[in-house]
Amino acid sequence: MAACAAQFTALSNWAATLLLAPPASQRERHAVKLLKVMNHLHILKNFNSFLAILCAFLLVPENVFSKKTRARLARLRPYMQPPHFASYRRELAEATPPLIPYLGLTLQNLIALEQINPLYLSKVPKGMKASYKPEHGPIVNFWRSWKHFLIINFFVKQEGLEGRAAHYDIKPDLDILDFIADFKTAYPDFALREMINRRKREVS
Repeated sequence: MAACAAQFTALSNWAATLLLAPPASQRERHAVKLLKVMNHLHILKNFNSFLAILCAFLLVPENVFSKKTRARLARLRPYMQPPHFASYRRELAEATPPLIPYLGLTLQNLIALEQINPLYLSKVPKGMKASYKPEHGPIVNFWRSWKHFLIINFFVKQEGLEGRAAHYDIKPDLDILDFIADFKTAYPDFALREMINRRKREVS
């Protein structure tokens, strides 16, 4: 999970750099190419990388893009709209392997369950009061445990799949790998923030 989270951040920063760093004359061309990449990622059900690039687009002021690009982004934006991420959840539920889920949302759900729902109930439920005795000990919050199971079991099922259906059959393309360069050309976070603020001032 840590590796996937790092990959998400690296890809998002790299894509944001492509959208922010070039002069205005090249920015739209890069945006169109990244949208095409997103379309292919969506077909491959690589939701993690698909949403990483979408996050990069959402960092950039909309006004720097053409009307056509803004319209395409408007259709994609619901994928990253909390709290429910309805479009993403629906497609993930319907998807068949191979696929790569967006682990950021999974981690958010697990953290929320941990922080909001205690492992043990603070009060004895009404239906148990007649039979409950102190020596029984604390009462487990089975609702929280069930939610944990549903989240984690999704990955357990994916891990248990065998054969070619569970894996991508994609050969490495050296030209693409050289262009990506392991995302080393991406601006660091502080430089990206400065660039974002600069672009906002330019279009305001």
